[in-house]
Amino acid sequence: MMIAMKKLLILPLFLMICLLSNCKKSDSSTEESDQSNPQKDNVGTNLNNTLMLQAVNAIRATGCDCSGEKMPAVPALTWNDQLALAAKLHSEDMVKNNFFDHVNKEGKSPGDRIKAAGYTYRFYGENIAIINTDEKGVVAYWLTSQGHCKNIMDSRAKEIGVARANNSWTMDLAAKL
Repeated sequence: MMIAMKKLLILPLFLMICLLSNCKKSDSSTEESDQSNPQKDNVGTNLNNTLMLQAVNAIRATGCDCSGEKMPAVPALTWNDQLALAAKLHSEDMVKNNFFDHVNKEGKSPGDRIKAAGYTYRFYGENIAIINTDEKGVVAYWLTSQGHCKNIMDSRAKEIGVARANNSWTMDLAAKL
């Protein structure tokens, strides 16, 4: 009788453990959702990612005047950590090697850096700045330059990543293949 009762207790316990272990979320779905969550800074962008995304998307939602060229409203961007990593590494490189350019001293373009960060693109654009300001201030600054403004308003861009090192800012905008 005692052996039969132990078997009855062990079977439900075994089934419960099996069920609980199968209910765990997969790591790949967590990584995918974290990629587009600006509140979780997986990269170390040295800025408020949510505030940056909101500032850019507020402009995109209303449209703007890019140095005399009217730009219509375009869809909102989503945050991408791969683009943020490419932006971070470029900002850090500009500070470390004392230069200010889209092409680094090894001849790597924004497209090269974005690919190296693991992002396969069909379109990309990049804005850089050296300015002592915050997220809203650097967006306002970029809007005063026709090329930078047009990058922000480009409807081909679907995702964004931005980072800064000291006062060196990099914004990478792109769309995947």
